[in-house]
Amino acid sequence: MKLIATIFTSTFASTGFAKNYNGAIKRNLSGAWLDENFGKGQRYFPDTISSTKFEQIAKMVAFLEGKEPTEEYLQQIEDDQTSYGCYCWNKGVENVQELGGGQHMDKIDSVCSKLYRCYKCIDVDYNLDYKNNKGALAELGYTAIFIGDQVNERSINCEFNGKTSSENLCRCDVDFAESIAQLRSECNAGNQESCPDLKYYTPYSKFDGNFDYDASCRLRANQGQERDQCCGIYPNRRSYDKEVQECCQTDLFEVFKYKLVPKDTCQGKVVVSVQGNPNEYIPAQSENEILEILRVFTLRQLIQIKANVIVVELGKLARAPSTQKVYKRIVN
Repeated sequence: MKLIATIFTSTFASTGFAKNYNGAIKRNLSGAWLDENFGKGQRYFPDTISSTKFEQIAKMVAFLEGKEPTEEYLQQIEDDQTSYGCYCWNKGVENVQELGGGQHMDKIDSVCSKLYRCYKCIDVDYNLDYKNNKGALAELGYTAIFIGDQVNERSINCEFNGKTSSENLCRCDVDFAESIAQLRSECNAGNQESCPDLKYYTPYSKFDGNFDYDASCRLRANQGQERDQCCGIYPNRRSYDKEVQECCQTDLFEVFKYKLVPKDTCQGKVVVSVQGNPNEYIPAQSENEILEILRVFTLRQLIQIKANVIVVELGKLARAPSTQKVYKRIVN
């Protein structure tokens, strides 16, 4: 069967999600519950200099809890869940660049850690999607629909976004809000392990904590790793270095599961995501086939190719992450 594919060079920013976008995520929230409590119309995230960036996520949490979203209650959610531990906006919501690093401290910090990993994969998977035709960073945002009210079962839907990148970013935030709402419910029921611990609040918090991020949250074994690929399905997706780990696909009752395992230990099939479509996977060995074919090109032949696109008969295999940099690697 004849397969046609495209191999192209791509330049990913050397900085990560937070540095690129400075936290300027426009979260457009919609639904009857919001209309009742805040009036009709679009409710975008305030601009990046605002101290109320977290407010849209706080509205998600309040909605899922079934609480009245008064200004005081939304601020309480922000105070409780930020400037905390290694990952929960440890230097305040104004400094999203300091979202986190290192080992999480407790259940709350673990939820923030998962959000951090989810954001990291948005950067890995979709960096090029957020560039306009002049190469500048485009707007980053999504729409989330609140379904239900104070009486009915409540959920937040991300499927109304035109771009899969926006839908998956929405899934990151909704998963975070659902987990925080669950922990707050458990805390209110008397489960102290689900409650914030005062010793983990940083000096940027309302509680004037003394948790030392620099001393407690240094990155450890993963320093120096090039985490340029991701494994899993949003929001349960995380980045990895293919020299250290591999994405392992297993089939359980015709449902594919993906998890990271140490390299050469996968008991299923080693796979990689297709570039631009993180929900689609191909066998990892396909990348090696593409690399081998590209090695037959001489330097002279590559230089003579004026276009940025090389058309080869290898199908969608060429869209695997590592092949995106092949042309640049060979020329250099």
